[in-house]
Amino acid sequence: MDIVVKIIPLISAVIGGLTLIIGYGIQRRHEHDRALTEKKRETYSKFLEAFYESYFLVSELEQSGFTRPVLERLQHIGPGQSREESIMTARGSMAKELALWRTQLALYASKGVLKCFAELLRKAPEGGESFRFAFADLLLEMRLDTARSWRESVLIRLRRDATLKNILDISPLK
Repeated sequence: MDIVVKIIPLISAVIGGLTLIIGYGIQRRHEHDRALTEKKRETYSKFLEAFYESYFLVSELEQSGFTRPVLERLQHIGPGQSREESIMTARGSMAKELALWRTQLALYASKGVLKCFAELLRKAPEGGESFRFAFADLLLEMRLDTARSWRESVLIRLRRDATLKNILDISPLK
């Protein structure tokens, strides 16, 4: 009986220590997941910003016939540059920016986002409706990847069709 009385505090201390260590590990994992999710959100946001900027820049340049006033307003023409040099500068800066964020996407994106992005790249030359749907799928997959909880991701999946329609309705890609 004496031995049981002496072992009980020891067992309590071991259980308490294990509880603290396991709790600390779980807390660190949650902090890591939260930091990774924030990094993904930032990466997705910057990628979309670069994507939209280059998409609309190309559209505006094509519609304007690459005129000097448009190139000057878009700050892609330097003093003494010819029209052709300015166009190359504009395309080069867009390509660099997109390449940077594509790399970031490759580093941080989930498998689903990468699949949707690959599909978007396949549909890009075609343009039109298939491109819009591929882009909407990419946005939806990014939302799923950064869902705050399993419950939120389940709700997004259950409402996938309605969500895709909403994304297409607000998408600037026409």
